[in-house]
Parts: sequence; structure tokens; C-alpha cells
Amino acid sequence: MKTLEFYLSAVKKDGYALADVPEKFKTEELCFEAVKQHSGAIQFVPEKCKTPELCRSAVQQWAMMLEFVPEELKTAELCFAAVQVDPPALEYVPDELKTPELHRMVRVFMKETAQGEYGGGTWLKYLRDTCGMTPVLYLAAIQEGLLSLCNVPESQRTPEICLAAVKQIGRALKYIPEDMKTPEICLAAVQSEIRDCVYIRNQRNHLSECHVGTVLKSIPESLKTQEFYIAVVQTKEWTLEMVPMELRTWELCLAAVQLDCRENKLIPYEFRTKKFYDVAKSLPIQPKQDKQEIPDDDFDLGDISDWGLTDDEKDAFGW
Repeated sequence: MKTLEFYLSAVKKDGYALADVPEKFKTEELCFEAVKQHSGAIQFVPEKCKTPELCRSAVQQWAMMLEFVPEELKTAELCFAAVQVDPPALEYVPDELKTPELHRMVRVFMKETAQGEYGGGTWLKYLRDTCGMTPVLYLAAIQEGLLSLCNVPESQRTPEICLAAVKQIGRALKYIPEDMKTPEICLAAVQSEIRDCVYIRNQRNHLSECHVGTVLKSIPESLKTQEFYIAVVQTKEWTLEMVPMELRTWELCLAAVQLDCRENKLIPYEFRTKKFYDVAKSLPIQPKQDKQEIPDDDFDLGDISDWGLTDDEKDAFGW
């Protein structure tokens, strides 16, 4: 007859033998001995027998065993120790314990893996084969520019991964399912392309190198609201020309000229009134942050000569 002593002796020789131990013989002592012999045995330990000591022993041997540690026993100390040894273990860390330092460890791991022995096109296969590519690893890879969204399986394309992807390259929006295209993700995609657009002021009518329009075509019409376009225009004033005429409202046009009054030619004629320009002239100039754009000279919202008004408009306004 197989007794407790029999099973205890068995798990001391092979921790995985715990899988064949009847539940009634799985005591804290027996389970601890099994895990001490092989950390993987923790997956066969009843929840009631998972003590802090047992979980610590399992994680110290193999960080990825954090997956089988009860949430209430996942302390900041235990999670840090796991990720420090094996960064992919971050996948099993509770959200509230995912600190910037833990994310930094994962990003360093991704870069070192991609640039080291498994660099080039083999590093992704290496990660998949050794520890599996989890959403956490895919996110880190995208944030480091090591991976494109098209290389991420659709089942792993979480909102967080999609947002990170479009922040890197706005055109990645085309790889995001329609039902996951949120206002935040779509705006981030457009702003990303605006940021990367090579645009010189004296060639403003030649935007062949700019992909903002391409990204806008990938955005569901239902999300192209006035509020959305105001946010776009506030990022870069020349995007006003990409806004449908019916959505070029008073507020949106003011947002554009506040960044650069020389966008006057893009404003619908019905708004080109003395009242509009009086309001615009009273607004503070928004500082430009785009270092890629080369301005031709300084301008002043209060200087009429900078507005590009026709002589007839100046005469009508009494300027």
C-alpha cells in the first residue's frame, strides 16, 4: 500500500512525481519537497499548500514559475527578483506592481537579445522557442523599434501594443482591426506621421513625403469628428488642408492660425471676416516644437503683413 512516506520519497527524487500523488497525500511538507526538487512541480500544488516559502523556492529556481504563484502572494520583492533574473516573467506580475524599473529590465533584455548571439532575423524565433513571446515582450520589442505590428500575431495585438506601434510608425494603423481603432490610437497614429513628416515651409504644397493623408484614410469615418480634427490641427497647422471643408469650423481655423497665421489661405471664405481676425490677433502664439520644419522667418499674429490677406480684404477691414 502506498503511504505518505512512499510519495514523499518519490517527490524527493523527482519533483514532477507530484503530478501522480493523490490529493489526500499532498501536504505542505510533501509539496515543498517536490518544488524544492524541481520548481515546475508548483503547477501540481493545491492552492491551499502554496505557502510564501514554497512560492519563493519555485521562483528562485525558475523565475517563470511566477505564473503559478497566487496573486495574493506576489509581493513586490518576489516579482522584482523574478524579472531581474528572467525579464519575460514580467508577464505574470500584477499590473499594480509593474514599475518603470521592471519595464526597463524587459527593454534591455529585448535589445541585448536582438543585438547579441541571436541578432538579425533569428532573435524573435529564439524568444518564441525558449520562453514564448508574450504581450509584454511584444510590447517591449515594439517600443524599442525591434518589431513591427505586422509581425505580432493578431491574437496578441492588445490595445496597449497597438498604441505603442502607431506611436512608432503611424502607418501601423492599417494592421489594427477596425473594432480596436479608438480615438486615442487614431490620433496617436496621425501625430506620429506628423512628427516624422519631412516638411519645409517654402515647399508646403509638396507633401509627397508625408503620410498623414494615408493614415487618415485608415481611420473610420465615425471617428473623424470636429474634436478629432482640432487635436490634429493643434499638432501641426498645415494639416488644416486635410480637413474636409464641412468640418473647418471657426474653432478649428482659429487653432490653425494660432500656430501660424500664414495658413490664412486654408480658411473658408465665410470665416475670413474682420471679427475672425480680430479674435485671432488677440490669441497668444503657440510655440513650435517641430525641429524638422525649417521656418523662413519670424511672424507676429499682430502684424497684418504676415496674414497674407488680399488688398480687398485689408480695405474691407479698414487695415
